[in-house]
Amino acid sequence: MNRVIQKLEKSGEKYRLLGISFGCTVALSTILRTDNKLKFLDKIVIWGPIPYWRSWKAFGRGIRDQRLGKGTTFIKNLKTFHAQTDPIEVMLPTVDYNVHLCIGTNDKYVPVEYALYLASIARENDYLTFSVIQGCSHNVKESPDQKWMAYLEAIFV
Repeated sequence: MNRVIQKLEKSGEKYRLLGISFGCTVALSTILRTDNKLKFLDKIVIWGPIPYWRSWKAFGRGIRDQRLGKGTTFIKNLKTFHAQTDPIEVMLPTVDYNVHLCIGTNDKYVPVEYALYLASIARENDYLTFSVIQGCSHNVKESPDQKWMAYLEAIFV
C-alpha cells in the first residue's frame, strides 16, 4: 500500500483522494491494489480522466504531444508503463468506494461524451456519481465569471 495512504489510514480520520487528468488512472489503480480494505477513505474525485488512447498517443509511442503533460518530465517512451496500466474503463466499474467523476464542458482533452461513456459502463456501480461542470476546462483556474467555483464544489462537497 502507498505510504501516503498508509499514513492517512493510521490517522483514523476520513480523507479523499483527487485524481486530475492522468492522475485519475493513478488514483484508481492505487485504490484497487489495496483490495478495497481502506477504512477511512471517504471519496475519490476524478477530474477530467484522460482516455487511454490519448495517453498512449501522447506518451506511449515515444512521440511527445506538446499539449499534454506539460508539468511532467517523462518524455521518454513509456510503452512498458502503458502495457502495465489498466484503462479507466476497466477499473471504474470495480471500485467499491465512493467515486465522483467530473468533467468540464470546455475540456479540450476529454470530450464530455467520453465521460458519459464512462458513466454508462459503470452505471451498475452504486458508488459512482457523475457531474458535468459548465464552462470549466481541463485545467481550471480562478476566473471572474466564478465558473471555477462549481469545480471546487465538485471536489470538496
